[in-house]
Amino acid sequence: MTSASEISAKAIEILSHHAKFLFPNHDFAEVYNYSLFPAGKLFRPSLCLAVGMDKSGVGLNEIGVRTSLASASAALEVHHTYTLMHDDLPCMDNDDERRGRPSSHIKFNEWKALLGGDGLLNASYRLVSHGEHPNTALAVKIFAWATGPKGLIQGQVLDLSEEMNLSFDNLLKTHELKTARLIQLSLILGLLYSSSADWKTAKSLWRLGHAIGISFQLIDDLSELSEVNPGEHELAVNPWLTMPDQCQAKLVQEINLINKVLEEEGLRNTKTVLDAYFDKMRNVILEYSEMILKHINESGKSSDLSPLMAVL
Repeated sequence: MTSASEISAKAIEILSHHAKFLFPNHDFAEVYNYSLFPAGKLFRPSLCLAVGMDKSGVGLNEIGVRTSLASASAALEVHHTYTLMHDDLPCMDNDDERRGRPSSHIKFNEWKALLGGDGLLNASYRLVSHGEHPNTALAVKIFAWATGPKGLIQGQVLDLSEEMNLSFDNLLKTHELKTARLIQLSLILGLLYSSSADWKTAKSLWRLGHAIGISFQLIDDLSELSEVNPGEHELAVNPWLTMPDQCQAKLVQEINLINKVLEEEGLRNTKTVLDAYFDKMRNVILEYSEMILKHINESGKSSDLSPLMAVL
């Protein structure tokens, strides 16, 4: 059985290979490389590779770095990095740190971070369209839809306009577009560049990606409360402080759905990637459960996380 760390290492190898050809022979290449490396969790490219392995029956070592599947996995990380660079800008989330070091606009300046993000955005399309696979045109079309005005970008709109805070439904819609869309895309690209793509499986994986995305974001929101002082903005917008019962019920529902689809589709490698993520987050929540519950109680709500921990 291939481990999650091995799949992640393959994703890094692929990304490093393609980065050599994507960027100009100019000092500005430092902006791109600083933002991409060292890579983050590589969650999305790992899911793409895992689905490709599961649905083609190929081993990790059989995936060449220049295959359509490999290029698509790199495209996902490049696109994700562009969104982070723009997210951190003062006109958006105004974050000075990313992955424990200065954000791109702090390290360089705002116009370099803006253009660097633009460059990565366009580079992601070059990567996803690489190769002669018969499903390439469809992959590019789905990629553009999922990340464009009706997908990820609209999720950003709902977030920054604070429409996501108006109701639980708005919150879920924001998480669906901003977070789940790129995860759904990861699974679908893995399927399209495998040897067994079909409509029924695509529908199942699209549903799986939605469940993963919603779970990913709700767990992330919960883990933010592990801090002693989460900050005024976090205390104002974190849904676990205003709707803990709804958040937990939805999260339990989505995790159960994830396990069901993984078993039905026989996604062994995909399950390995997800198990590594869920194990890590379970440990965080367990370690800081007292602090998390303290913040929830101080907000005037109460919660018992045992239903979540029973399925996580």
